[in-house]
Amino acid sequence: MESLTDNQQHIPTKKAIEEELKAGAKNFHVIGVWVAILFDPVFGFTDYLNFPDDWHYIMIFRLSVSVLSLITLWQFKRGNISVYTLVAIPFALISFQNAFTYSLLETSNLMTHNLNYLALFMGAALFLVWPAIFSIIAVGASFIATVIFVLQNPALDLNEFAREGGLLLSTGAIFTILLVQARYRLRKLEIKARLGLKENLRINAEQKEKLEQQTKELHAAKEEIERINDDLEETVNERTKKLRKSNDEMNRLVYSLSHDFKTPLVNLRGLLELVRSTDDKQQLDVLYKEMNGSLNRFDNLLNDMNSYSIYWEKEIEVEEFNPKQLIDNLWKQLRFMHENNVELTITGSDQLFIGDSKKLNVVLRSILSNAVIYQKDEGENRVSVDIDIDNNSLIMSIEDNGEGIDKEIKDKIFDLFYRGNPKSTGAGIGLYIARGIIENMGGKLTLQSEPNEFTRVEITVPRQ
Repeated sequence: MESLTDNQQHIPTKKAIEEELKAGAKNFHVIGVWVAILFDPVFGFTDYLNFPDDWHYIMIFRLSVSVLSLITLWQFKRGNISVYTLVAIPFALISFQNAFTYSLLETSNLMTHNLNYLALFMGAALFLVWPAIFSIIAVGASFIATVIFVLQNPALDLNEFAREGGLLLSTGAIFTILLVQARYRLRKLEIKARLGLKENLRINAEQKEKLEQQTKELHAAKEEIERINDDLEETVNERTKKLRKSNDEMNRLVYSLSHDFKTPLVNLRGLLELVRSTDDKQQLDVLYKEMNGSLNRFDNLLNDMNSYSIYWEKEIEVEEFNPKQLIDNLWKQLRFMHENNVELTITGSDQLFIGDSKKLNVVLRSILSNAVIYQKDEGENRVSVDIDIDNNSLIMSIEDNGEGIDKEIKDKIFDLFYRGNPKSTGAGIGLYIARGIIENMGGKLTLQSEPNEFTRVEITVPRQ
């Protein structure tokens, strides 16, 4: 059965992402336009200080900007202009208004006006959510208009403009472009992740149906095997015992997984209902984290099923591989569990070894997963792996500084379906399979642990 690996995650279309971006930008841009409509005339009091003789003309200009911005908002509500044009028009009008006032300024008021202009850019950075090209065009047009009106004022020159806050204004404009683009990109990534999660949940529901069908097929296969076993002769009794053991484990596994799979699926259904009922970003972040936990549990159960099938493959596939590279690749695959919060140290030999890397990968995944899952909640989390290779065998020691294992359950952790800790997210077959694989390869697996101190697992595998 297929599982959603990192390479199989659903990628939303550019059109879907763009539609979500525009929908999310709507609230910011509407608020920004209302701020322009209400507060642009209010800032007219600075005109009275800077232009005591001409301030009323600029006030008419400001009121005109507010009226045109209000008309723009009305046209947007009717669906005649886009969400980007909604803020582009007020931004352009206010920029032209600020640029025009340079033609009336005296040198003594230049710094004050530059700071007012800078406030426009800082305010825009709070509300704009659009691609970088729009910011570049808007700021570039404002810059050109400013230079033109500065040159038209005989009382000003560009050098004086630069000294009296012009350089600060230019820096603020560039910072505005960068800030708007950073928020736009973060918003785009959040939407991409959310849409991808939604599609992945749909795919998981389809996989559940496939799993139920496969479960029925497994039950049917079990009944057929039992019917055939009844007809076997006495000479195959030993083989029959092994098959019955396999069937018993398979039956228990199917029964266990049918319940284990149900838990994260039920959780996801409930979380989806909560997602549909809230727009609160903080609450949504918590819900997405809970969904990710349920998906991780689902993935761990699927890996347990795959490991179980490899466990029953008696044939050993011999190849040459690098154990250190095997661990490094496996750690990258487990990053959704440790999220780079657990430090991995690999020491020892970097030589190649001849053996069954696929089976060894199953063993190491189970051990490293446990090392991550059962870390302590506080302090530095570490996992160390030491590799020793000689002419006859591979010896690997994996140690973590996690919770450790209580002495009361230490003898039970290798039992099939045993779960000795509420943090367990698998089917309870990991260590059972790990020890079985190592023993089938003629090797040895031992474990030492002290509660709240460490857990050390040593693996010895003979060269094939």
